[in-house]
Amino acid sequence: MRSNSRFHRTIASFRNVAPLAVGLLLGLGSSARADSPEHTAIVSIDRLRQVTDVPTGAVCGGGTVRCFAHVHATESGHVKAYAAPQGFGPTDLQSAYGIDPTHVVPSTAPTVAVIDAYGYASLESDLAAYRSQYGLPACTTANGCLKIVNQNGQTSPLPGAPPQGDDWTIETALDVDMVSAACPSCKIVVVQATDDQGDGLFVANNVPSTLGATVVRCSGESARAEDPSPSASPSASGATRRKPANIRS
Repeated sequence: MRSNSRFHRTIASFRNVAPLAVGLLLGLGSSARADSPEHTAIVSIDRLRQVTDVPTGAVCGGGTVRCFAHVHATESGHVKAYAAPQGFGPTDLQSAYGIDPTHVVPSTAPTVAVIDAYGYASLESDLAAYRSQYGLPACTTANGCLKIVNQNGQTSPLPGAPPQGDDWTIETALDVDMVSAACPSCKIVVVQATDDQGDGLFVANNVPSTLGATVVRCSGESARAEDPSPSASPSASGATRRKPANIRS
């Protein structure tokens, strides 16, 4: 798919943010709710010592497709919440990757599609918290900036919440937050696959172009390490496969 020419330079830089997306563990201020000392999500604790020596955990697991978001974790295996965002905010990321958000005019802003699994009931309010924290313009369903659909492109019914131990809501929060950080004026379409068990994440890739998206960010890779098939990962048309996060204009 071709992107708006004025947006091309900005989104080329935005593409480089993908490797950093793993970085909830780096303290990127995510909109994932922090309403208690321990977020209710159960994580699989590991330690990525090359990045940090504190406990970290993978939030997705159990599906045939997995996401790669990691978080700071408590020793009991829950997401560790902080009273205030830790680490990098939108201006830090814009500076690091040479992104000039003023290149995108709101009236002609491109639409970025984010494809993830399962429902996320508090997505809009959590996104509002992130954008408010960093002084970004509101992005809501009411003002037309945000649209949330199922894997068939319909606003209803939306998928149910993810099962315990396979919390794609954190991955989704990270995705919409990074779109917001890189392009505050962009419209966002969130496509929610029914689950990560069947072909929903693949089916969902048919939706963005029908809703006007010119940039697609699709999370997920086959959880079967032995599967060498190039089609093992859902990705947008033309996107490089076998990567945890694919961004393609």
